Amino acid sequence: MTSEELESILSGGIETQKHEFKTSIPWNIKNFAKAILSMANLKDGGSIIIGFDDDLKRIGVSEEIKETYKIETMKDQLNSFADPKVDFNVSTITDIDGKESYRDKSF
Repeated sequence: MTSEELESILSGGIETQKHEFKTSIPWNIKNFAKAILSMANLKDGGSIIIGFDDDLKRIGVSEEIKETYKIETMKDQLNSFADPKVDFNVSTITDIDGKESYRDKSF
């Protein structure tokens, strides 16, 4: 996802079936399992975008929180709940204000 695509999603002002926003929280399987599995069930998948408050205000993601998003650990924990296994990745997006967000893309 590019910065422009993020801005386009944010311009709608609401979450959609394919895009869920979460606040800046560290990785915890309990906070993400349901959302990731839901996104994986959508045709072409969906995204969880981390670094926004409930009103979609940009808060970004700190280095300390980013360090908790270790993809192999995340996949191991999540796939203990999934059959078949879910494929997903994590990437960083910088918005127009220069704040970094994290994006989890489920396939």
